[in-house]
Amino acid sequence: MSGIFDKAQGGGTGPLADVFKGVEDAKVTQGGDYFDDGDYDLEVMTAKLDVARKKGTFAAVHFKVLGSNNEKHPVGSEGDWFNGSWTEGFLSNAKEFGQAVMSTMGNTMVDETDITQEVLGWIFDKGGENIRGVKVRVRVKKKPTKAGGEFSRHFWFPVMTAPAKA
Repeated sequence: MSGIFDKAQGGGTGPLADVFKGVEDAKVTQGGDYFDDGDYDLEVMTAKLDVARKKGTFAAVHFKVLGSNNEKHPVGSEGDWFNGSWTEGFLSNAKEFGQAVMSTMGNTMVDETDITQEVLGWIFDKGGENIRGVKVRVRVKKKPTKAGGEFSRHFWFPVMTAPAKA
């Protein structure tokens, strides 16, 4: 280390400095900008599987907003969807998202039975490079939880293009 890091040699000495123990092994992450109630036309930018420190595996997708009826997420902004494996609807939510993605890619509605572990693995492989640029629609509705909080339910839809006229 040199330059600015020379000043940091020896570390902090305050009573709470131990709170940073293990930071060398931590990954820098950015919190998500999650969608509020509304209807959105989205383009997939990235999709990944990762592990939350204390809860388990999750799927996260980052989008560019192409259309919106919510001023908090205008056209051109970006937003995220998070789906934790520890939540009750993890598999059904992943399947619904996968069905929207694969239907858009094939320009025809695929059956939910076509969305397998292998298909979802492919969708989330390599940071979502297989689905980068795919367009989907989502309707987001906040719902109360049994514990008194709230969660955002996402209803996923494909974006179909009209067939070319002969």
